[in-house]
Amino acid sequence: KIMYSDLSRCDMLAKSGDGETIAVQTDHRTAKEIDSDKERNTIIAIQRTLSAASQKPSRILFTFKENPPGWYLKLIGATAKYVGVRAFYMVNRGKERSVPKPLFKSNLTKEINKVMDKLSQNATGQLDHDKKLIEQLFKQAKETGRREIAIIDSAAVASKILKRTMGVGEWIIKDYRIMWYIKGEQETWVYFFKKAEEILDEEDELEGFFHLISLASQEK
Repeated sequence: KIMYSDLSRCDMLAKSGDGETIAVQTDHRTAKEIDSDKERNTIIAIQRTLSAASQKPSRILFTFKENPPGWYLKLIGATAKYVGVRAFYMVNRGKERSVPKPLFKSNLTKEINKVMDKLSQNATGQLDHDKKLIEQLFKQAKETGRREIAIIDSAAVASKILKRTMGVGEWIIKDYRIMWYIKGEQETWVYFFKKAEEILDEEDELEGFFHLISLASQEK
């Protein structure tokens, strides 16, 4: 399994020499690989930081094979600042370095919504059409091993279905998760990434993903 594509998980918890708890996220990709898919890696940087922070560590440590792109580190830094945790990174088992801190609070939710909207461009919002897109995403993930495409893109397509069905909805950050939020008499939050991972790990059937869309669309 490719660890960077497990968005909802923290790879490891470790103890430092002074007893601090460190949440560790590993990434063995090259800078070129990260740079080649900026949209999805924006979501990966944010959610992987949130997933590490959800463990309530003293600090977060990202380990890389080589120096990652500056924009990727800045997203980690912005997300860490958003949830109030210190973030560091290490390259090829070298010295720990502080992740660059943003000078101002980044509008992460605006960035998330922009990316997810772009990734759903091939979707129509019509369930029959978009179910086929989602089915194809999971099929391709099993053939290519590119889990992150199925995890992120299926969520983007699902949000377009719900937006067309309900007329409202947006991506937000809640409880250390990037979630689809529907405002109504009863507020609804949907965490699609975890369900997609369960399907890829064969812990649930694809029908479970469509059932999640159905449940969310029934909330008013």
